[in-house]
Amino acid sequence: MMRNFGRGVVVALLLSAGCEDTRMDLLPPPPPAAAGTAGGAMAGMAGNTLGGDGGAGGLAGRAAIGGTGGRGASGGGGFGAVAGTSDGVPCAPGTYPPGTHCCKENPDCSPDVPFCSYGRCVECLPEQFDQPQDGCTGDNICDPTVNVCIPPCTTNDDCGSQGFCDHERNLCVQCTVDDHCKNNRLSKHCQTQFGICVECTASSQCDQEHPICGTSGVAWSSCVECTSSKDCTKDPTRGVCSFSDQLPNVCVQCTRSEDKVCEDKGQTCNEAVGSCVDCVTSQQCKYPTPFCRQDNRCVECLSVEHCTDKEAPFCRDGQCDAQP
Repeated sequence: MMRNFGRGVVVALLLSAGCEDTRMDLLPPPPPAAAGTAGGAMAGMAGNTLGGDGGAGGLAGRAAIGGTGGRGASGGGGFGAVAGTSDGVPCAPGTYPPGTHCCKENPDCSPDVPFCSYGRCVECLPEQFDQPQDGCTGDNICDPTVNVCIPPCTTNDDCGSQGFCDHERNLCVQCTVDDHCKNNRLSKHCQTQFGICVECTASSQCDQEHPICGTSGVAWSSCVECTSSKDCTKDPTRGVCSFSDQLPNVCVQCTRSEDKVCEDKGQTCNEAVGSCVDCVTSQQCKYPTPFCRQDNRCVECLSVEHCTDKEAPFCRDGQCDAQP
């Protein structure tokens, strides 16, 4: 974590390791009612990059592990401390954001993120009312926006060769203006509220294939194909916006909650691929083909145990057959 690095050295890691594009990945800002309470959430300042590009190390500490998402959304990068809000995104371990540790109290958290704040384990607690900050060492300050220890600064020199001083908060950040992000391959715009380089801050910065700049969830500050099904108008065979882990913010044929097109065909929706199929489980199959195969087809058998007729005791390509 940040507490283990020298002030100047830490920020210099932002563009190290030869990576062209680094960014801090985080949840969207909290709603107005929760602002100033615990902030939205945040991950390492180099966390994930878009479309599968891994970031370099992070100002918030944990090195990135590379992105796994498609071009339309953020991949799974390395996350730092994660904070929530009283009415923010529910805590879901292992889903979004990757690395989230859910908690009810401090003992539920690990030593690197030891504090339970609004259902999520975080690195530090900022100063509030008559309570001093907790979790940061030396001169580091617990940023209330992201619940991560960050070096203080008064000039850019305090932040090393790759960091910049946010004079409103007196904290080292990745950027304060777009020009600070110009050398990044994808994340060329500065999200000034958090001081990080992102793919977009407005939809006018996106291309025709991914024309919308997301404002929440995994699509936050990323150019995506859709944020609602109203955006899926180009291809009549893909009229539904998917929010699944496999296909986030991608126009598809169907989703689990929007599968009328499948029902009309007497089929069901395989949300993993966003298309209509005969079955996902055997419960959707009927005699004489009561079993759902991996290719989402209802078949007579999956193994010889399903073939009870002595004249056809072998299971061959989903059918009971006399020959093995």
